[in-house]
Amino acid sequence: MMQSKISEVTFLLIVILMVSLSGIGSVSAQEPQTRTLKEQELVDMLVGSCIQSTRGCNPEESIKKVKEALNQGKHFKIISTDNFPDDWMVVAVQGIGGGGAWEHVIERTQRQNLPTITEAQANSRVVDLLSEHMGKEIKALIRSEAAEATTTALLVAADKGIPTLDAGITGRAVPEVQQSIPWINGIASIPTAIITPWGDEIIIKDAVDEYRVEDISRAIAVASGGSATITMTPMSGKQLKQGAIPG
Repeated sequence: MMQSKISEVTFLLIVILMVSLSGIGSVSAQEPQTRTLKEQELVDMLVGSCIQSTRGCNPEESIKKVKEALNQGKHFKIISTDNFPDDWMVVAVQGIGGGGAWEHVIERTQRQNLPTITEAQANSRVVDLLSEHMGKEIKALIRSEAAEATTTALLVAADKGIPTLDAGITGRAVPEVQQSIPWINGIASIPTAIITPWGDEIIIKDAVDEYRVEDISRAIAVASGGSATITMTPMSGKQLKQGAIPG
């Protein structure tokens, strides 16, 4: 009789332990906590980003794009640096201009009637290009600077169903790619992916320093009629502690 009771108790303990372990596993498998931004929060963010840029900036076009995305059923999620897992990867995406654009390239491509891709297509494809090159899934986007780059990060993240990090790699709008917190703290912007308005795909696998990344990417923009789209500065959640400005 005593042995039977001991067996029952042992069985119950095993069941309780299994349930407990199952619960622990389900908690660890949960996605990190994110928050969905409301329309007014997005508007406030874009207006504030223009102020933060410390240069000429009109948020109306950005606000229009975000509202259109909301009307299409897109969701804008945000994740804090504290909740971003150490083994996840985040990248920055933005447009890059080129003063003194090669007008003859624009004229020639128009004569050739070369098809171009939309800004939204370029933004999405350049993120995929870097992800494929690195063989890693991009879990979130971080804004590279204030103003339009903030809008780009929000729209691309919403389109891909991933969050935007509640942080940035610069404190304002900057004229050159090397002017960022990650590089100051020893985190390179390479590998870097670039897509031109015609869909040309370029990877900067290695570079001497960030000044050369700026030289090369800017030259591609100049040779592409004055603009290109760039994804850069891949960072792990662990690196964010040194490479991002929270908030």
